[in-house]
Amino acid sequence: MPPEADPAAVADLFEELAYAGEITPDGHYVDHSSWPTFVRVLGGSAPDGVPPGVFWESRVHPEDLGAFRSFNRRLLAGEAIEQAESGLSKREWTELMALLGRTEA
Repeated sequence: MPPEADPAAVADLFEELAYAGEITPDGHYVDHSSWPTFVRVLGGSAPDGVPPGVFWESRVHPEDLGAFRSFNRRLLAGEAIEQAESGLSKREWTELMALLGRTEA
């Protein structure tokens, strides 16, 4: 981490990130609503004409994109997935499971 970086400010970015979207049957993310922090996390706004979900996916490392889409498809199919496989924090996972009406921790 660069010496001028403020770890507390970095942590605050993720605590403030709120968004709403959906995963399509083929595993793509479609953004419906995001807060200004989304722009800070992604390093800028989506370019004109680029849907926010497409921009989000462009930020996923190419080596991780297949796993990202596979996870989304498996989740939509109702498969049992563990939090450790998801790439989500414990808090994010718990919130997602609550939204999906699942009781897994």
